[in-house]
Amino acid sequence: MKRILTYGALLLWSVPMCSQVFLQIDTLEEVVINGERADHTTYDRGQTDVATTEQTAERDPQLNLVCRGAYAQEVIYRGLSGAQVATLVDGMRIYGACTDKMDPVTSYVDRSNLSVLQSDQTASIGFHALNFKLEKGEFGVERRWKSGVFSSYQINNAQRRIGANAVYESKDFWWLASASHTEANNYVAGSGQKIRYTQFTKQNLYSASGWRRGKHEFTATGIVDRAYDIGYAGLPMDVSSATAVITKLEHKTSLGKWKNLNSVYFNDVAHVMDDTKRDSVFMHMDMPGCSTTLGYHGQLQRVWNQWILDVDFELVRNRRFAEMTMYPVNEVEMYMQTWSVSVREMTTLNPTLKYFPNDRWKFEIVPAIAYYNDQVKEEFGQKQFEVLGYDLTKGTTSLSKSLALTSEYNLNKWGSAFTFAAGDRAPELSERFGFYLYNNQDGFDYMGNPLLSNEQFARINWSNGLKFEKHRVTWSKYVYFFDNYIFGVHNQVLWQMTPGGNGVKEYQNVGSAFIAGSELEVSLFEQGLVPTQITVAYRYGEGENVGYLPQMMPLEVKLFNKAKWKGFDFGLTNVYSLRYTRASQAFGEQNVPAYWMMNAAVSRKLTLKKSSLDIEIAGSNLLDNYYTTHLNWNGIPQMGRNVSLSLKWNFGAIE
Repeated sequence: MKRILTYGALLLWSVPMCSQVFLQIDTLEEVVINGERADHTTYDRGQTDVATTEQTAERDPQLNLVCRGAYAQEVIYRGLSGAQVATLVDGMRIYGACTDKMDPVTSYVDRSNLSVLQSDQTASIGFHALNFKLEKGEFGVERRWKSGVFSSYQINNAQRRIGANAVYESKDFWWLASASHTEANNYVAGSGQKIRYTQFTKQNLYSASGWRRGKHEFTATGIVDRAYDIGYAGLPMDVSSATAVITKLEHKTSLGKWKNLNSVYFNDVAHVMDDTKRDSVFMHMDMPGCSTTLGYHGQLQRVWNQWILDVDFELVRNRRFAEMTMYPVNEVEMYMQTWSVSVREMTTLNPTLKYFPNDRWKFEIVPAIAYYNDQVKEEFGQKQFEVLGYDLTKGTTSLSKSLALTSEYNLNKWGSAFTFAAGDRAPELSERFGFYLYNNQDGFDYMGNPLLSNEQFARINWSNGLKFEKHRVTWSKYVYFFDNYIFGVHNQVLWQMTPGGNGVKEYQNVGSAFIAGSELEVSLFEQGLVPTQITVAYRYGEGENVGYLPQMMPLEVKLFNKAKWKGFDFGLTNVYSLRYTRASQAFGEQNVPAYWMMNAAVSRKLTLKKSSLDIEIAGSNLLDNYYTTHLNWNGIPQMGRNVSLSLKWNFGAIE
């Protein structure tokens, strides 16, 4: 613990007493996700148009991707993942249906549906919240139609993507819809080696509409997503199908001096793992899972004088079920429930009070409280844990709370933002009730622990910077302290269920831990011929009884260059990462060497009579380097050199 406190003190002592608030990393940051609507900006920070939603989000130096294959990368924030980060889609809580985390919630949406990624460090649940906002229409405009079709092709894995969208907007009504189909074969690594089990096929439909009458606004959104034949090279199984239905109804109005928002949502996710296409399978298994969520979100806002008060209230019910049937050769089949029918009912209250005493200072206080009722609903699952000495007939209740205090200061070109937050989080359902969940990273089956205590945390974040007319610099430093840290610990008594596994780990509160890190962003020549952005990020984590924490990135430098010439947009991205030498042995990580990766893109918008055509040619990993990252499951290599061509035909007219 002494070492942990020393690291935290050194981090904060290094903070200079100068500042700036033009970048508000600690309260709310937005990353624009260029969708494929007719009127979007084609080029942004060297990011190619064929990038996935997750890869687009990774432009933020606070975010990284856990890669288990070419599909459905898991977004993590500053080394935090799972229940530590609440990942929302348009404010909706969606829980994956896979016990192996093969279906993060971002996999059930398409980047053509999304507009903005919001990053909010004062989350009511967990330690952080990421909100992927869906594309919406506008009220109060002249009646108009916009539409478009798009297509792209990638050479490396023969990925084909086609889609279309349409938008209608008027004074009091809008409607939009999009559809896309993506299909990819196995990709080739930098060595020329084809990486098997990296293929996938995905189809996505999205529609939303809004209607306004007087002071009332109504919005309806819906997503139907289906993916199948999904390979996961970093895992021993693939996925035959993953489907989701996501819906929401929302109402906005004003009640006197209060603004009011109410929304109800429903989502249903189904996921089926498959090992029938693997060459060597010791024992065939069937592993389907499902997750159903029903939620309500209410918000009140009042503005008066120098104060703003927001009050958020949530009611959420999530039901999960996953089972496994094993078929030993010439033996009787075996059956168990990896997630017995488990239900979490959650109620949260999250008020936010902001005070602006003058044009230089801003203060914010965010208390939050959440109540959980977790239950294993069926006798079969209760008896599975009864063998281990747990009584689950009455369920488990818990209460989590947090408090965040933020101050911001502006003075001409300087500014600063400082946040202190403390609280705890309740264990996730897998941490409570998971039953022999196999982790291919370390080779252990994981068991839930119904007696887990809340994981406690304290966080300090300090962001400083300087902004000029054409240049800006921001520097963020942060440290997390944990107590009752939840981590899997080897249980010497239990025997693994997975053939060839290393044993069984049980989730336990292992003591204290910490994460410290920093992010530097420098933007140069923002209005010049060659705008340049440099980001530098690093984080370090360590815990009592577990050593190095997993998912801590080494020093990484990214250089983004843009240029315009005679109607062409050019972009160049260079990424350099130092070698990863602090792999978490307790988590099964591997040390990886340093790597350098270069991407480039060129695009052109052609304006036609009543339409426009966007053309983009992009190349990734141009040097065809063979490399992996510390977050690639079992060290699977990244894609080698790839060239893509994308076309978009946008058309529309005002009526």
